[in-house]
Amino acid sequence: MINISINKEFDKEVFSDFWGFSLGDVDFSKNGIEKIHPKITKQNHKKYIDDFYTDNKHAILDSRNELEHVVNKTQDAYFKAIYDVFGKDYLGRSYTCLLSIFDCNPRYVEEKRFHVFYKRDTIGKLGVVYHEILHFAFFEYAKTHCSSIVETLNPNEGSYWALSEIFNIIILNTSPFQDILKREEYVFYPMLAQHVDPIKKIFKENRTDFCTFLSASLSYLEAVKK
Repeated sequence: MINISINKEFDKEVFSDFWGFSLGDVDFSKNGIEKIHPKITKQNHKKYIDDFYTDNKHAILDSRNELEHVVNKTQDAYFKAIYDVFGKDYLGRSYTCLLSIFDCNPRYVEEKRFHVFYKRDTIGKLGVVYHEILHFAFFEYAKTHCSSIVETLNPNEGSYWALSEIFNIIILNTSPFQDILKREEYVFYPMLAQHVDPIKKIFKENRTDFCTFLSASLSYLEAVKK
């Protein structure tokens, strides 16, 4: 089940996490916060967020309802496609999607919670939803079935994080997902682009053995860092 919610307190958490933060060539603070809200500061952000939610409550609620409608129409097909990838049914899990006034779109793996910028168009918001839930399925499957490979790894950094992003590019551009998303999945982090084709090759060679794919891909990503 995918729950689409609104909670301004979590947006205060997003601000704190992403203010002044960048990763590689992606500046979340500048592009995800300051560009959209040029008057927000570290000092005024709590009041700014409270006021923004009050002044724009109808637009935020409309965005939430729009997203909920399209999720309800497509989630059965999406989770069927997920089943075909992992051989497991993830439809019964509870996922929380929070509309956000910032375009940072973070995810919290253990809580199965993520944020979506409310001003994205419908397909754009849906793309974030299904991108993040694929991350959750990837990490859960790896933890359950390949624990010896990933037990010491952090899903939010390093090669494990990089692989999860590349895996999404590969999977979400296959026909079952594109029939739902209607928009190509692009490489969001430029530094990962050169590794998509090598990882795709490893995936094709180990399509029926996820743990071998995981191990070989992580080994590749570690080797190219040296």
